[in-house]
Amino acid sequence: MSKSYTFDVYSSGDAAAGLSGYTEKVTVVLDSGSPFGEPGEFEEHLRSSLADWFDGATVSLARGRSQREQEVIDMVLSGLKSQAIGPGSSMPVSTVRLEVTTEGVSSAELLAALDAGAQSGMWVVRPGGPAGLGVLVLTDQGYAQSRI
Repeated sequence: MSKSYTFDVYSSGDAAAGLSGYTEKVTVVLDSGSPFGEPGEFEEHLRSSLADWFDGATVSLARGRSQREQEVIDMVLSGLKSQAIGPGSSMPVSTVRLEVTTEGVSSAELLAALDAGAQSGMWVVRPGGPAGLGVLVLTDQGYAQSRI
């Protein structure tokens, strides 16, 4: 049984050097399903190798998102983009929740997507905000992803 490893690659670029930022997704499929070694060792080797290849980029393991979870993340990013939320700017989670529930997203789906987005470095969820649901703070990586 094969096993796949998907990594998110993000670079903010360097405007002074004329280099544009980019995001990339890299998937490695291991047909045997078993890389041997200690748990997590193979993933870290792949991540480190990709970080060397994409010099200066941030490389993180995408945590097995379902298609629906990715759809909800994309909805959140689209909502942040439509509200002109930039890197370091924030939006109350209650506002994000109102926007995506009109698209049929359940609270459980939203919470899973918010957690997955935070784990992959697209945003940070801080305590507080209206209704105590927290505040979503967009990272540079999340901002670049929202522009794609």
